[in-house]
Amino acid sequence: MNRKLFFFDIDGTIVGDSRKLRQANQDAILQLKEHGHLIFICTGRAPVSIDHYLWETGFTGVIASAGSFIYVGKEKIYENCIDKELLLETLRLFEENEIYPTLETEKAVYQHTKSSSMFLQMSLSHLKNNLEMLRRFEDLRKAFVTVPLDQFDIDTTPVPKLSYMARDPKKFEKCRPFLEEHYHIVTFDRFNSKFAHGELIQKSCTKGDAVRFLCDYYDVPLKDSYGFGDSMNDYEMLAVCGHSYACTESPDALKAIADGEFLPPDSDGMAQLLSRLDL
Repeated sequence: MNRKLFFFDIDGTIVGDSRKLRQANQDAILQLKEHGHLIFICTGRAPVSIDHYLWETGFTGVIASAGSFIYVGKEKIYENCIDKELLLETLRLFEENEIYPTLETEKAVYQHTKSSSMFLQMSLSHLKNNLEMLRRFEDLRKAFVTVPLDQFDIDTTPVPKLSYMARDPKKFEKCRPFLEEHYHIVTFDRFNSKFAHGELIQKSCTKGDAVRFLCDYYDVPLKDSYGFGDSMNDYEMLAVCGHSYACTESPDALKAIADGEFLPPDSDGMAQLLSRLDL
């Protein structure tokens, strides 16, 4: 049997607006494991922000923080964090330009108070007509270990990835030349917000780098890897994998490099796609 590696983003790929891994999608993914393949979550979320039930679902392992952490089972086999001097310079630049960071570490998420209030405002506006989703959002917010940014200690807590929010997008654009030199900038536009909102991922550490690492770790050729995603932080993963698939709601730039598409998670898109692939 030709063992293959499968990499699944979470949000917008296997988990949709319902905020749950639907049974049909879960069964289809776990069937790959029953057939002898290796199945990995590959997410931009920090480890602490991944729902507990996903850790327990039966995946071979987890790639978190867009490639900065790799776990086989619950054993961490790889970690790559931002250089402290670069992080200091980034935070100084953000403070000067009223850009509010969230530092996504392994054990906690350190969030600027203004970033927290802006995110809550944006999310509640998006969910205002769906009471079930509002309750689910609040449950998630309570479950994640979010800590005020002023409790962050740069000398003791490594940071693999950070996200940002700014009320004035022009101020973020002013910082772009410096940021592009050191990071992949992923812009979030799902909420069509007036805020500048996105994340910064180390250039040396992306989902694509994690795919290469695990293919080498398991001695599986890249041509036998499959990647599934929906946003631009999945771009490197889809570009590297031998077979790649993007959600029908993905940006055009992502769909342009994919071999095929799948419907959103709440339409059981992953289950339908895997059935067609018959792996």
